Amino acid sequence: MKWANGQLIKNNPNESKPDFIVFNLSGSVGCVILIAEFKPTEQNSYIESDLVKLAKQMREILNVLVVKGVTKPKVCSIHCEGENVQTYVMDFPAPKLYRLTNASKIKLFKNLD
Repeated sequence: MKWANGQLIKNNPNESKPDFIVFNLSGSVGCVILIAEFKPTEQNSYIESDLVKLAKQMREILNVLVVKGVTKPKVCSIHCEGENVQTYVMDFPAPKLYRLTNASKIKLFKNLD
């Protein structure tokens, strides 16, 4: 895993830059399996929401997994905005159809009480 400030996929014109990624090394091949975006509540993007950005990054990774020959690929993500945390899963329910499912939604605690 690593805090990412670089491109998600090298030589990609879109230059997706997630905040955090988790990857799996299988032999010499690395596959990204989780992407995360973290933002404070007061910082909002008016150009493209973090959820849209996250979904586009997940789509890119899903396509890479298909090219690498992964059968039934799935990509997970975490979207954290302030104290609100949501997790998502993207997969292919049918050819050329991407499905983004909200897996969970929690609120982070602020103190031990």
